[in-house]
Amino acid sequence: MLSEKAKNRVLKNIDKPLPEDDKKMFNFPRRFILGAVRLFINIFYPMEFENLDNLPDDGAAIVAGNHGSNLDAPFLMFAINERKRWGYFVAKESLMRFPLLSNILLKFRVIPVNTSEVEAYSVKAIFNVLKQDKVLAIFPQGTRCKTEEKLAKVAPKTGAISFALRTKTPIIPIAIDSEYKLFKKSRIIFGEPYYIQTDKKRLSDAEMMAESIILMEKIFALMGKEYPLADKEKLTDGILSDLN
Repeated sequence: MLSEKAKNRVLKNIDKPLPEDDKKMFNFPRRFILGAVRLFINIFYPMEFENLDNLPDDGAAIVAGNHGSNLDAPFLMFAINERKRWGYFVAKESLMRFPLLSNILLKFRVIPVNTSEVEAYSVKAIFNVLKQDKVLAIFPQGTRCKTEEKLAKVAPKTGAISFALRTKTPIIPIAIDSEYKLFKKSRIIFGEPYYIQTDKKRLSDAEMMAESIILMEKIFALMGKEYPLADKEKLTDGILSDLN
């Protein structure tokens, strides 16, 4: 939980209107910070973008990627920027505890989320992004999972599926294929947009988890890998194979 002071800082900034044109988000000092970070990454962690055309020039989209390092957020942001669009990131609320970091993240319009109990202001901010035809960026795993052991243990969160369903927004799977080693190229691969296909007004917890696992499987398939989560059928009450 955030302190009252930290929460007030978030609430003060999160309801500010979004610019109609994404280009306005590239004003100084954001452009300066992005430029400095990108220079660092281009030197030490070169990036290669693939299938960028899968992110449309306009309209709402949820881009969802795998998460193994703190580098993933700038990797994904720069990939989105290549399409002249701005990514409104969902991040752990705990990052807002630190005033300096909090102020920077809020200036970049990052949306803090308490993963154990999503608060109303976070939901409102996310809906606002999608209703205004912006790009929402999210890591469905909810935490960094770099090792096979952790990937096998950590089930994905269902937030991306919930927001896609409730706003009828397409999801774009993004694979960040990286060893996170100095001077080793990282591939950021955009998959094809897709909608959650269902006639139901509401999905059960098992169905939501199944859709989240399918999303992660799409992400890992872009790298030619299998999503190694254990107990997939148990987590989804045995319905995952039916949906696949």
